[in-house]
Amino acid sequence: MNRTPLAALALVTALVTASAAAFGTQATAPQKNPQAFQFNVEVRVGSAQPQAVGLAVLPRQVVRVPMGSDLILEVNAPAQDNEPSLVRLLRGTDNLAQVLHESRTLAPASVARTLAYRVCGQSVTFISPAPPAVPSCG
Repeated sequence: MNRTPLAALALVTALVTASAAAFGTQATAPQKNPQAFQFNVEVRVGSAQPQAVGLAVLPRQVVRVPMGSDLILEVNAPAQDNEPSLVRLLRGTDNLAQVLHESRTLAPASVARTLAYRVCGQSVTFISPAPPAVPSCG
């Protein structure tokens, strides 16, 4: 599989961010790439601490980030600024995932999208733009 240097950068950024999320730490902001679309997403399950990820996703790229035991954040970057990006929260595994929520956001690559999810049992709440603190369930 051949990758361009920019595609490799997006993959490395996503892997570093995913590793941080897997250990329950807050990821640092990804390095700016003028061609990449910026996503800052927080996922809070129940009353647990929220997991935050920052992603720089190149046009037409899809990135999946594990967000806890069985949740996956999927980000699909558009081909260009005037097209929406697709963000989905999934439950399950890469091969067999159920879509819990799907959102399309429209913003130029120069503007970071800030989104949040709150998962309370079987209920999923999508918040955009993300608040300073995602409320816990209860």
